[in-house]
Amino acid sequence: MRINSHLAHPGISKNRPFKGVFLLLFFIFLFYLLIQSGHIYSVDGSVRFEQAKALLRGKLYLNQHLFCTANFNGKYYTRWLPGQSILALPLVFIGKFFDNRIEDRIESFSVSEFMYSLINIFVALAIVLVILFFSKCWGCKRRVTYLLVLGFVFGGFQLIYVRNTFNNMQVGLFLFLSIFLFYLYQMSKRDKLWILIGLSLGFASITRITVLPLVLIYVLYFVFLSKRKIISQKALVIISLVFLPFLIFNIWYGFLIKKGVLLGYFPVYDLKFGINIISNCAINFFSFRCGLFLYCPITLLGIIGLLYIFKKNKTIGFLFIVTLIYYIIFTSFLPLHLHYSWGPRFLLPIIPFLIFSIGELLDRCERKLIVPVLSFLLIIGFLVQFPSILVNYCRFYHSQTLMKDKVDITWSIKNSPIVGQWSMLHSILVIPGHKKVEMFHKGRNFRNSEEVLKHDITMNSIDLWYVYLYLFLKHK
Repeated sequence: MRINSHLAHPGISKNRPFKGVFLLLFFIFLFYLLIQSGHIYSVDGSVRFEQAKALLRGKLYLNQHLFCTANFNGKYYTRWLPGQSILALPLVFIGKFFDNRIEDRIESFSVSEFMYSLINIFVALAIVLVILFFSKCWGCKRRVTYLLVLGFVFGGFQLIYVRNTFNNMQVGLFLFLSIFLFYLYQMSKRDKLWILIGLSLGFASITRITVLPLVLIYVLYFVFLSKRKIISQKALVIISLVFLPFLIFNIWYGFLIKKGVLLGYFPVYDLKFGINIISNCAINFFSFRCGLFLYCPITLLGIIGLLYIFKKNKTIGFLFIVTLIYYIIFTSFLPLHLHYSWGPRFLLPIIPFLIFSIGELLDRCERKLIVPVLSFLLIIGFLVQFPSILVNYCRFYHSQTLMKDKVDITWSIKNSPIVGQWSMLHSILVIPGHKKVEMFHKGRNFRNSEEVLKHDITMNSIDLWYVYLYLFLKHK
């Protein structure tokens, strides 16, 4: 009896890709572009932007001292690895091309910065693409797949991080992609896929060093699978050879700037290992300040879906669960002041895993019950993000620093960022238009929170790039 090859390997279908996939990506791109701020939110983002410009000049170091740079013989190296800067090179190149040809522009706002600020749009689109093809290979129905895409695009705080340049989402892309490629290997036994797996894990490690222990856990698990004859010895050799240069670069760069293994703001030995893990875990998942289940409610279903993923494919399920556990433990060690962000930023890498897991839940359980619950959680998730689409969430934290009587923003919903952002939206809407035009031309270098709230246009206007363009044109 003749068996079709795509039935013999159910994860590999010879059917054409989704008919509307490129159209879908195009509309998602337009939506992301519509909500884009067009500027860099953070100091570390600005440093990585300068690093990208240095890479365009063929240099790994900067010519000036900036926040978190280390002086080495007159050359200033950032305390962050260059993964994100490498990814952003095409965008910065295009921006610099136009900057050199535009005479009537404002120094504090450049085309190259605008282009650099778009980096996470393309990262998010890449994650959507992996979700589409992973779910197709996994056997999810098309309707379920599109629900997963809707969940990722609209259902959580990852929407806000499409608007800025933090690299946590990029790490999530590389990890998620590597596991998808491993699943393709399971189905096809093509050893060449290990080149892509090694590159994906390598780029994750040079994008954010904190992922390196998790990557090494992946590699050790592949060694274990090799001993059990689940993967070939050749595959193990390939991933080792591909990943090794990235590992060497991590070690070299760390010792080059005399800090050893770096986490960004602080070296690894500065972590507060005395922090109560259970308490921090509760804050990361349940608090009004940065709780995952409040800022991305659909992940509640993803946690349940993980169990079904494990039942269907134990190797993929193991990698999913290990990734979740790693980030639960890692984020529980971090000091609370690092949560001056929208939602649990350091948990962003697990979002694609949890949203993909919802697909298995939808396939296994009664859809008449799960789909309404998913839809409700998706709507709640979008409403939570909505004010931070319009207002720079940093305004809330700057306003907190000026308060004489400190309030609990962690467990009090009344004082939380979720509620506070709505009041921030009201406060910027009452600022007269002519004052916003004046602020636009004052630049963005201010000494403290008081000056930032008084003079920084990105804290006092609807935080969308075309609003800033309007203010620029109005002044002319």
